[in-house]
Amino acid sequence: MQLHKKLNQKDKHKIRSTKEWQRLKDKLRDEHKVDFLSHKPLEENFNCHHIDLNPKNYADLSFEKFLPLNRNSHEVVHWIFDRYREDPNVLDRLKEVIELMMLYWNQYKEQLSIDDSKNQQKKSSFGKSKAKNT
Repeated sequence: MQLHKKLNQKDKHKIRSTKEWQRLKDKLRDEHKVDFLSHKPLEENFNCHHIDLNPKNYADLSFEKFLPLNRNSHEVVHWIFDRYREDPNVLDRLKEVIELMMLYWNQYKEQLSIDDSKNQQKKSSFGKSKAKNT
């Protein structure tokens, strides 16, 4: 169960419709410019992510309690947070999966580089042999 879900969407919408919320969002964009997680430029509809998930504090718009996250990052953070609350070792396993993926990805990139190098050599030798024949 997610604690922040206890506040209903109607109440959240009221808070997010205020001038104070818009000022907070503008300040987050101005001061961060990028998604906190991915470091990609902030999308137009980025999320002001509450770090404080206590529903009683939802209306506390203190700048230090928020991070700018694009939609996908926001979903990932909440998904990982939910798993982490149940089992903090999920971060270790996530890192292991990503490192294994990188191992195979780097092998793939290396093979592409070798194949590209071979193709360049073939093109180069083709031009030389063609020049000899003329």
